[in-house]
Amino acid sequence: MRLLMISARADFGGGPEHIRKIIECLRDKVDIYVACPNDLPYWSLYSLLVGEERMLEIPHRAFNLKSALDLVKACRLHKIDIIHSHGKGAGIYSRIIGKLTKTPVIHTPHGLHIERYGRIGRWVYLSIERYLSGPFRKIIFVSPSERDNAENKFRIWRGKGVVIINGVTDADGVSVAKWRSEVRNEFAIDTKTLVVGTVSRFDPAKNMLEAVSVAQRQKEMVFVWVGDGEGRVEVEKAISERGLTNIRILGARGDVLRILSACDMYLSTSLREGMPIAVLEAMSVGLPIVASRVVGNVDVVRDNVNGFLYTLGNPDEAASYLSQLGSEELRKKMGDESLALQRGQYSATVMAEAIYSEYLKIAQTEGMQPCV
Repeated sequence: MRLLMISARADFGGGPEHIRKIIECLRDKVDIYVACPNDLPYWSLYSLLVGEERMLEIPHRAFNLKSALDLVKACRLHKIDIIHSHGKGAGIYSRIIGKLTKTPVIHTPHGLHIERYGRIGRWVYLSIERYLSGPFRKIIFVSPSERDNAENKFRIWRGKGVVIINGVTDADGVSVAKWRSEVRNEFAIDTKTLVVGTVSRFDPAKNMLEAVSVAQRQKEMVFVWVGDGEGRVEVEKAISERGLTNIRILGARGDVLRILSACDMYLSTSLREGMPIAVLEAMSVGLPIVASRVVGNVDVVRDNVNGFLYTLGNPDEAASYLSQLGSEELRKKMGDESLALQRGQYSATVMAEAIYSEYLKIAQTEGMQPCV
């Protein structure tokens, strides 16, 4: 079976990491080609897994007709059996390629993320998804609430969806303890200071200005943020204007688990998620979570069990939950629950095998050979 994986992003983010985990788990079962931008770090990471000769370059978050036609040629040349696209931009390519080559398409939206659109833009986008999703044979939702949101609230992709929960690699407990000591020494943070971690793109959907407001209310805590993006300048301006000195923005990093291991709790202020990889990674190192009560977050954070869900737009509430987690006993109790939930329900191996079963269903329908 030959698979073309398409993503309009290959920079730091949950979507590209999700793809990496699928490739890593399934490369011995499926002959995989990858179309994505030549961006750091995932172009190189994908190349190491599939080989440079199986990498096909497309623009970063932009549609290009020539690139689409080049992918059509590549599909025919390499006799691609299934296309699996990830995210809105990749979905445009896969529609065209699937239609022109009559290749079955599986699409993973990774959340709708339409908050930045105005009313007309939202209507246009939803209309496209409602009426032009014919080439999509299957939609893979990464959380139950994402599926419910799409099918019932926005009335798109009905009858095509299957939920396959996102998963992350289990973190080793010995490494976590070692990393905690290393990172705190590296950033000169003493053992008594409480550290709140966040891994995020700096864009409207991640709502990082609200995270600034939360940090403003907890000045005795240190907030360590991993990530980058167009909105970083605006966030740094807000930090400067408020005179905050308890926020450290580390930029894009390749050692996310190592950084999270030095934290005591995790904060997510997102407006919407598909299935939040960063939250799952925080759970994998045993952190309690404080997260906005939105799609995606509500699937992984059990309120008052492994963390707290706060009302979006209410930084006082989020800050009060961080205060409660100042209790070492509560932090440990909720952190242990996070770890148990991640190990039991959010494994990368289980996720990849479930996706592979969807490939097999299409292969059987189309009469393909399921293995390389």
